Amino acid sequence: MKGKMIETRHPISPTHLPWFITQPGQIDTLMVFTAAFLLLFTVTMGVLMLRLLYLPEKMVPQEQKAKYEVVATLCLLAMFASGNFLWIAAL
Repeated sequence: MKGKMIETRHPISPTHLPWFITQPGQIDTLMVFTAAFLLLFTVTMGVLMLRLLYLPEKMVPQEQKAKYEVVATLCLLAMFASGNFLWIAAL
């Protein structure tokens, strides 16, 4: 009878466990939900931030080529600058 485990519960352990505590070998649903939420949240925030950073570029008419290039360059530099002064200058 080597290798057989007998499951015994500790006397003070609760009889009912919360839904997020899983049995050994089962899928951890809370971790899967949290990972999916964080991935979706990160992608959504990244898309929103990129749209916000390129907002001044969309406001400039493309017929004014020199002005458009300056604003586009400022928007690109604003992504890597720590302050918002380049983005405000692009506006």
